[in-house]
Amino acid sequence: MITRRATSPIEQDSGTEGIQTSLPSQHALQHAPAVTFDFHDGTSIQSNFDVMYTIIRKLLDRFYLECQVTVMSADPRYITPAVKAMLRHKNRLMRTGRIDEADALALRVRKVITRHNTKWLRDIDAKKNAKDAWAKI
Repeated sequence: MITRRATSPIEQDSGTEGIQTSLPSQHALQHAPAVTFDFHDGTSIQSNFDVMYTIIRKLLDRFYLECQVTVMSADPRYITPAVKAMLRHKNRLMRTGRIDEADALALRVRKVITRHNTKWLRDIDAKKNAKDAWAKI
């Protein structure tokens, strides 16, 4: 069992990051009206690209809303903004009684955390240097 000593809120560093969530209910881009790009022959390639990029970015911002997630220094390293957002969503589902959906989301969270920890611990060779292995754990 690994425990972390709680520090006072004054000593904790925090960072707020914006992430765009992508839930199945938000995949409405397929229902978006047909978008036409008006490219002009007389303008430069860069300005045509800028027009296209602006239109695509507006569509993404419209359907995939950005949520703010605060990650504290006291959080474990595997708690990324995406994981924290998924955990909040899972808790919301649990409170509303949608247990099956919350269980499915818990499996996704478990996979993400396992993948992160596997990647982080991949380079450790406990047989050669046990001290470094324990320091990383």
